[in-house]
Amino acid sequence: NGAPYDFRIQPNGLLSYALGDFAGNVPGPGEELQHIVLDSTFAVVDSFKMKNGYVAVFHEFLMLPNGHVMMMSYHTIIFDMSTIVPGGQTNCSLLINVIQEQDKDRNLVFEWRNIDYIPITDSDLDLTASRINYGTLNAFDVDDDGNILASFRNHSEIMKISRATGEVLWRMGSPRGEFTYVGEHEENAPYYHARQHNIQRLPNGNISLFDNGEFHQPPYSRGVEYAIDEVNKVATLVSEIRYPNGNIFCVTAGNAQRLPNGGWFIGYGVPHPQNVKRNAVEYHPDGSIALELSLPNGILAYRVYKLPWKGLIEKPSVTHFDLIQGFT
Repeated sequence: NGAPYDFRIQPNGLLSYALGDFAGNVPGPGEELQHIVLDSTFAVVDSFKMKNGYVAVFHEFLMLPNGHVMMMSYHTIIFDMSTIVPGGQTNCSLLINVIQEQDKDRNLVFEWRNIDYIPITDSDLDLTASRINYGTLNAFDVDDDGNILASFRNHSEIMKISRATGEVLWRMGSPRGEFTYVGEHEENAPYYHARQHNIQRLPNGNISLFDNGEFHQPPYSRGVEYAIDEVNKVATLVSEIRYPNGNIFCVTAGNAQRLPNGGWFIGYGVPHPQNVKRNAVEYHPDGSIALELSLPNGILAYRVYKLPWKGLIEKPSVTHFDLIQGFT
């Protein structure tokens, strides 16, 4: 029942996906979404919803090593935007972004709202519209130091958020960011990554993301890996992968997975119909293509992962019976 999103293996080996029954790309009033947790036999063992009146969205769900879970919401408030920008709607439906952390007993231990820390005017959207998701948080990861790395689509920025105080520790990308980029394509400045998704801290200490690339000329999507100097605020491009046989541009969604062999696995989200359509491509370390997957028209995959199934599913116990003579 409803639409499943973001089926994945959590770090603890359990499987999870978001299950919702809603008409648009975010739940509306009365349209619930919950995160379903499965064991390796695909049996449902748990489910999670948000608290304080917030409804979860499918964009991110993390199960942490200490038994806590983190999830997020787009919550609509009525806001007088005429106090913020000329021509703003007095009764604008403003979507705020909320991150929650619950402990293993479902107690709320952390809650963060973008409107408390990020100015609405920092958005790249038209702020005179009647409905505005000014930040559009679309991914987050827990950093090695315990703080949060968050991707905001409508800022074209990665932000680091203190898990202790909620303060934004730094901002990377867009004209508002604090970082200098090294080795990047200067023609894309200052939006070296635009409308990006899927921020992740890699085992080697670098970060990867899926650059949707809406502001590139022409627009194109790619996977990128940066080495990050958080002290001097320098992001150095280490690796990028772009489809070699024509242009793939994804307006929204998508993910970029760095593979252990040095290759990439890219989920191309919602490909633009005027460009090459691929929903997933695996690349060898040298950039050549190992696998291409295209889904039927009207069928979309929010993210696509390459997952270690053989390490997850135990070999089944099988009893073999010979066929009785005369039977098929």
